[in-house]
Amino acid sequence: MRPTLRMVASSADAPERARTEGVSEVASEPFQLRWSDSFETGNAEIDAVHRKLILDCNILLAMISSGSSWAMITARAKRVVEDCIAHFKLEESILARSQFSRLAEHKVEHKRLEEEMRSALARIENREELFVDRVEHARWLGGLLINAIVRNDLDFRSHILNEQGR
Repeated sequence: MRPTLRMVASSADAPERARTEGVSEVASEPFQLRWSDSFETGNAEIDAVHRKLILDCNILLAMISSGSSWAMITARAKRVVEDCIAHFKLEESILARSQFSRLAEHKVEHKRLEEEMRSALARIENREELFVDRVEHARWLGGLLINAIVRNDLDFRSHILNEQGR
């Protein structure tokens, strides 16, 4: 099942970041992601990585909308997926140190998300698929990221805040 993505505004620093990444412009199209304070988990390190992943997805989306080469889009999509997987490991380490009681379930969900991301990446790379389908798979990665933050990571928010005495 593909997550529905309805966030419209782009990150304030996405245009500058996009220029440094070789994207001509960030289009104001309906598939830009926006950080929301409601995404905050209570752990500054996890939240910083989440913000960076959203920004990186916005760069990918800007590359798609500005007509970047498919090779560049594929390379960016690979980087987003690799960074997400690295983030999963970091998050699991932080949650293990804080003795999060549902860590095993969280790891299972990370594994499922990793498989979905790798599957989407394979479809993006598949030259046999229609271009429009490959673009949709690349856009879908952003929705998957937001879905993961909202559904999975906010599960441990109360645990982290409780651990911090808040």
